Amino acid sequence: MRRGSSPMAQRFGAKIELAAPGSGLYLVQGRTEMPAGLIRQLGGQVVLQIPGNKMILAVLTGEAFLSLWANRQITHIGPVSPDPSRFPPQFSPDGRDG
Repeated sequence: MRRGSSPMAQRFGAKIELAAPGSGLYLVQGRTEMPAGLIRQLGGQVVLQIPGNKMILAVLTGEAFLSLWANRQITHIGPVSPDPSRFPPQFSPDGRDG
């Protein structure tokens, strides 16, 4: 969790706390190459690689998602919600069925 403050918040005695979402499944597309290295560097888990489009399906923490979202080597990143009746449990971010 990140905590911050601004002059306005301090004036009013406000507390600002931001928390990144938990782990999730994301589709990540690299600009010039597969982003597997970036994903692993941020503690993410590569689930599936789609080489022709430089895309990877990965399990990422909220903080890793935000880091990749701001990275110029990434052209697209977005959440994926697989249908549990059509995909095996390993496609679930927490490994559970459904």
